[in-house]
Amino acid sequence: MRKWKVAVLSLAIAGVTVNESMAQLSVGAKGGGTLNTVSGNVPAGAEKDMTFGYQFGATVNYGFSKIFSLQPEVVFIQKGGRASSTATDDYAQLTSNYLTIPVLAKAQFGGEKFKGYAVLGPYAGYWAGGKTKTSVLGTESKESIDFDNNIDDDGYKQNRIDLGINGGIGMQYAIGRGNIFLDARYGFGLFDTNKYETEPQDYKSVANRSVEVSLGYMFRLSKEG
Repeated sequence: MRKWKVAVLSLAIAGVTVNESMAQLSVGAKGGGTLNTVSGNVPAGAEKDMTFGYQFGATVNYGFSKIFSLQPEVVFIQKGGRASSTATDDYAQLTSNYLTIPVLAKAQFGGEKFKGYAVLGPYAGYWAGGKTKTSVLGTESKESIDFDNNIDDDGYKQNRIDLGINGGIGMQYAIGRGNIFLDARYGFGLFDTNKYETEPQDYKSVANRSVEVSLGYMFRLSKEG
């Protein structure tokens, strides 16, 4: 019986040692730009345009093996969209500031120094602020977004919660005790940014769509197995 207990304990210790040697914990920071639009329709005589925004944030990567890892992030990101008249120079533009938390599965491949990777997973976001910019007959105006807490007389309020899917590809190069990385992702929002008491006729959901490019550095905290 004593030999059996010693054998079980030895296997348990060996298992912990293997898991610790395989697991790698890294932290990093990133920043970059976004190209944004929204789903839904636009009025007759108007067309959609992309808008430019910024993003920056922090990321943590927990590696289960040399290939697969889990990567949660906290990111400030600008989204939005623009509609322009096809006949005049009039336009309306929205810039929305979000705090988002993507939780991504990551698979990487390649050599010791240079690797490629793919990421995919859900994100949750909170619409923290932003501004609108309009031009009518050559007169431009800018306003900060004034959020409605409730659906009031106009039968409308903003939906400040955003859930969606984030996926993309990237590459990384080992430098020091970490790696520099560059990636490109697509953010596909699932929630309508508007809430109506009664939706207008022929209304289509207005959800965020964004192309996100970032450059960053990931620093490895634990030793490689």
